[in-house]
Amino acid sequence: MPSRRTLLTGAAAAGATALAGCSTGDALDPATQGDTPTAPEDATVVATAERSVDADPPNGAFRVSAAVHERPAGDRTELHLLTDHRLIPGENQHANNGWRLAELGVEHVSDATTVTGGTNFRRPDEGESAAVRLGSETTPSGRRWTVRFGDSGDATWSVTAYTVSETDRDPAAGDRLAEVRTHVRETKPWSTASYEATRRTSLVYGEDR
Repeated sequence: MPSRRTLLTGAAAAGATALAGCSTGDALDPATQGDTPTAPEDATVVATAERSVDADPPNGAFRVSAAVHERPAGDRTELHLLTDHRLIPGENQHANNGWRLAELGVEHVSDATTVTGGTNFRRPDEGESAAVRLGSETTPSGRRWTVRFGDSGDATWSVTAYTVSETDRDPAAGDRLAEVRTHVRETKPWSTASYEATRRTSLVYGEDR
């Protein structure tokens, strides 16, 4: 089996500032797009996955791309999970058909101990408009975020979420490292109609899914 350094290619560049969960439960705070979080330069990609969140033709296209980066941390192992959620609403993809993004839910689930997490959103500066509303909470098995789009729901969005976890064991080929749960909801402003799509994506050590 290849070394961890060469197991999978594509470790991301140095870290960036991101909004780490500023609210809990149902409390959603104003937020605007900031820097995209990345894994440390000395981390190694050990699992990747890409999935489409099933959508009917009029409702646009939703894709999840995920990667786990491994990094030694003394007698423990750090696991950096980054997920990119590409969201194209029906309003944007299908010539103003009215379907707009209402809400995105993302949950990172892992048996490892979650240390921190965040997204590519930040608090608006004074006088700056908020693009979305964001909520986050720590769960017994990881971290969960809610992004509510409001007036910006007709735009295409790329939402990145990350968690850093630690484990005292040495993961091996075939071990499931994490699961990503994605929920997308769309609505039409002039109607009570709504559309919802969900997807669960598993990341397994040594696999590109």
